[in-house]
Amino acid sequence: SQFLNTDNSNNFGSGSLMRFTFHDGSQTARDFVANDTHGNSIIDSNFILQGCAYMYVEFIYDSEKMPSLPKITMTIKGKKVYDPRLDSTVTSGSGSHRLTTASTHAWSDNPALHILDFLTDTTYGLKSTASEVNLSLAAGGFMSAANTCEQSVTIASVAEERYTSNGFSNMSAKGEGIIEGILSSCGGKLTFTNGTFNVFVAAAQTPSLTVTDSDLLSAVAVSRNTRSNELFNSIKALYVDKTNNYIGTDTPELANSTFLTEDTPSGETNTNYKKRMELQLPFTNTSRTAERLAKIALQHQRKTLQLSLLSTTKFLRVQPCDFVYVTNERLGYTQKMFEVISTQLEFIETDEVPVAGTRLNLKEIESATYDFVSNDYITPVTQGTPAEVPAGSYEMSAPSTPSLSQILVIDGTTSKINIKVNWTNSTSPYLFGTEI
Repeated sequence: SQFLNTDNSNNFGSGSLMRFTFHDGSQTARDFVANDTHGNSIIDSNFILQGCAYMYVEFIYDSEKMPSLPKITMTIKGKKVYDPRLDSTVTSGSGSHRLTTASTHAWSDNPALHILDFLTDTTYGLKSTASEVNLSLAAGGFMSAANTCEQSVTIASVAEERYTSNGFSNMSAKGEGIIEGILSSCGGKLTFTNGTFNVFVAAAQTPSLTVTDSDLLSAVAVSRNTRSNELFNSIKALYVDKTNNYIGTDTPELANSTFLTEDTPSGETNTNYKKRMELQLPFTNTSRTAERLAKIALQHQRKTLQLSLLSTTKFLRVQPCDFVYVTNERLGYTQKMFEVISTQLEFIETDEVPVAGTRLNLKEIESATYDFVSNDYITPVTQGTPAEVPAGSYEMSAPSTPSLSQILVIDGTTSKINIKVNWTNSTSPYLFGTEI
């Protein structure tokens, strides 16, 4: 009824002031409504927009029902993406012979599959070939990352997938920015090693290699970032809240009392040394996931110990973002866990004979960095759904029946009679005055 007015001679029929069509991308012909309105010269037979989902809408101006365009919002699902786990030709290899049939494509909110799609899409993506993406179930493989993202996590008696990607881009954005947005939804990292893209999501790994004293070819260089201006002891994340009309919302601040104590000099007040980190999560739409990602980011940036060591070529097999153990008697490490930041082939002179070695740059890490328990979760304060300005109907109820009262005013030698009118207006955002 908000978009109907039989008195408007331009209506589409039966008083309708609005009509629309919707296409999901599989259309093979032009839009018949657009063609009927604009003619063959504008909407010709080639105006198909194949492969693109779109909505065509027409409105009729109406001074009462539609003096301006109403606000239109939609909840949408993205394209179906390739899932190598549905592909019988992909086991643990690179997937150079992967199938591109409909059975291997499905709708998904899995961040790993979104990144894979953007890397390989030849229309909107980076046009990577099948041999340039690691589809394996090993660390760094897209199937491994996809499985991790779909693990179930229960917080405050609510179960949800570990990581989901729910965002959008108009594709005029830079590819780097789009990938960073998707990676933010899973705390992920994308690397390009040995000619292939590898993806790692925020999760603990079990190292398969240990660097011991017998593997070292030179002294270990140890460094630690202790500059307080680069360390944070609390964090707050900004995410898109699907329970509140997809409006940008802050998570409750997560403060770590241990970190705050470490940052506060002896005899000083803690509040003076509180430093908050802010995290942008444009592809995250639940508070629980946003809080888990925030805690991981806070914990990860506090790991400041870094090692640079030269070892044998045995460790050329590791890649950035892999986890390794380090056992070192002098440093007092027994299978201490580190994350690989970078690797490099290096040569050293030994009795005038060059010897090849592997330079490993490592950053300390712990499995607990990726843990999240119910005690860490803070239930956000419900803000309530913001009031929307009504669209379509501009009708309003009449004011209440007025009451009249006579007021006598003496002005010098003259008596003046005024009439005071009392009434109550209807509640409407469009009411700006009442005429008597």
